[in-house]
Amino acid sequence: MSIKKEYCIRRIDKIESYLAEKIQKVSDGYIKHFGASDTKNISHLFFFKNPPWSKKEFLNIILDARTIIPYGT
Repeated sequence: MSIKKEYCIRRIDKIESYLAEKIQKVSDGYIKHFGASDTKNISHLFFFKNPPWSKKEFLNIILDARTIIPYGT
């Protein structure tokens, strides 16, 4: 398994947990507790059997995270 693509999201507000929750729902699996020891999330590292950019649901999560109003407002 290797990293094929990164999606950078630059925001002032903290949305890591929110984003992890959304991505977990569309991923094919995760590494339990990876990067999530300080949150209630099961993980912050997910994997996909097929390129995630081929899934409309995944792209919508990324686009929303880049463009919606700050989370929690």
